[in-house]
Amino acid sequence: MRQNGAGRRARDVFTAFTMFAAVCQAPRDASAAASRVTCPSGEPRVVAHKLTASEGGEVVIADAVETPDGGIVVAGHFKGSLTLEDKVLRSAGDADAFIAEIDACGAIRDLRGYGDARNQRILDVAVDTAGNRYFVGSFEGRIDFGSGALEGGGSFLVRMDPTGRAAWMHRAYTDEYIYHLDMLATGFAPGVFVLGNLEGRAELAGMPIHSPSLQAFVAALDSEGRPAWHTVVTRSTDDEALAMEVDAAGHVVVAGHKVTGTNLFATRLDPRGQLLWHKRFRDTGSQNEIFHGMALTPDGDILLRAYGAFGELSAPRPERDTEIEFVARLDRQDGRVIWRRPAAKDSRRIAVQSGGRILLTGDAAETGELTLTALSSTGEALETRRFGGSVRVSALHVTKADQVLLAGQFTGTLDFGAGPLPSGNFPAAFVARFFP
Repeated sequence: MRQNGAGRRARDVFTAFTMFAAVCQAPRDASAAASRVTCPSGEPRVVAHKLTASEGGEVVIADAVETPDGGIVVAGHFKGSLTLEDKVLRSAGDADAFIAEIDACGAIRDLRGYGDARNQRILDVAVDTAGNRYFVGSFEGRIDFGSGALEGGGSFLVRMDPTGRAAWMHRAYTDEYIYHLDMLATGFAPGVFVLGNLEGRAELAGMPIHSPSLQAFVAALDSEGRPAWHTVVTRSTDDEALAMEVDAAGHVVVAGHKVTGTNLFATRLDPRGQLLWHKRFRDTGSQNEIFHGMALTPDGDILLRAYGAFGELSAPRPERDTEIEFVARLDRQDGRVIWRRPAAKDSRRIAVQSGGRILLTGDAAETGELTLTALSSTGEALETRRFGGSVRVSALHVTKADQVLLAGQFTGTLDFGAGPLPSGNFPAAFVARFFP
């Protein structure tokens, strides 16, 4: 999942038409199932690659996720040219979307670009247990993933099979109302969940969606791209939904903050989209409650990474000096606050390993270098590793083998344990998988 703490007011016109999807397990079939790759020298403990743009160009990784056979799918956008090992892409004009495939042994399988002379950007990717790849993004002009072109701009959602063949695509656009799709998560129920915002009337894959005021909604589509349901998940036009996760039972959790900074919120839906609970949390009145990210524990409790006073809304309003960077755990049944622990300011992305150990990553405040901090399942600090460089992290995930999967942009030199990875003189991004 991508986690985004930027406020709605800071989005530019292009980003206002961005799209993300939450992907859950699609029905498995024999033709699509993939077995894990066997590496000649054994699966490497560290895989690390650099993606480099040309001088004056740009490369942005939106997300990097694991495939069932142990590989990695990386997606984002670039300007100018993009180099990954011996493979090179050149953009058709402004920003073009790209997809890279890395196998379990660390070898580059493929690097593909999509776009025309205008802007096309993949903004997230997810992979189901059958190996199908789902990509979401924004486009101007025209984009074609191989199953027919989409034209006119807006947002897109495309599903590809494990070979890279496009199975279906949807476009989301209206020139009459505010309508954009924003966030994604992966889970284990069949199909795709989309978190978006709408003021007015629109449709997604033929499903009518209506909101009289600007609100966030979740829409569910099956693995063939057919709509199932949609539900409004916010309670105010100031609510900004910034993260979505889906647990093993198919419950959908959405979290975020008010754009005014007055408080944080979390919402939980059942697998049919029915509201289970919606919680708001206390603040100091100073408009400093800021959401950073969310993850789910193995048993489905919610972990929030945020800044503020934070606590049960029924508790007395605290003084302003109680505002801190923190991690909090919420009970999955009712959203009750179980605990809150201080967190380092520089570690804003969050993930959880299978045993419940919590991982935080970000850029060190004083140097900008990449850090990875481990917490116990109850939030106590265990250790912090530093990897050098000056980074902006765009992805943090935990693989099935409990390895860390990281991606982002960087300058300087990173080292994940397999030797230095220098950025060089041009814009660069990285993707790495390793044991913490």
